[in-house]
Amino acid sequence: MIKGAEPILPYRYRQLHQQILMLNLMKRMTTLKPSLSGTKGIGIKTSVLEEKATACNMLCCCADELKEGFFPWIDQVASTLVPLLKFYFHEEVRKAAVSAMPVLWSSVKLAIEKGQSQGRDTAYLKQLSDYIIPNLVEALHKEPEVEIYASMLDALNECIQVSGPHLDDKQANTLDQNQYQQA
Repeated sequence: MIKGAEPILPYRYRQLHQQILMLNLMKRMTTLKPSLSGTKGIGIKTSVLEEKATACNMLCCCADELKEGFFPWIDQVASTLVPLLKFYFHEEVRKAAVSAMPVLWSSVKLAIEKGQSQGRDTAYLKQLSDYIIPNLVEALHKEPEVEIYASMLDALNECIQVSGPHLDDKQANTLDQNQYQQA
């Protein structure tokens, strides 16, 4: 964590809470619009998609800056960002969610190493990997954009490097099956 950042953590946490709330406000994104023919269509508010992408990027930046200080937010942020790996309405949202995965993992690992993990140990890191890896691999199979696909591979590689010995046989098999399906 950046030296001298401790006094601003309460303010940063308030900001993080608002970013998470923004990401969870999906109801504003779509509207039903009647057409001239009398049928209804779905309209997507692109401004909300841009706000969502910005909120994802801000959460990723905060996690990267705060490092282990971001630990109290890991559960909430992971449960918000992991589903966005498959958010096909806006590629910037997916890009931000993908780039956040290794950063979240690193935050947890640092918090555990520095004893700031609120009593959680490496079992929590494994629990996080059990949640992130399968979702990342599943999103990888369905990703239509080559650039995001490459980012997903990079994120998966970084997550595996951070995870190290905490990667179990089930996760290794998931990754191995993914390799053969891509070939």
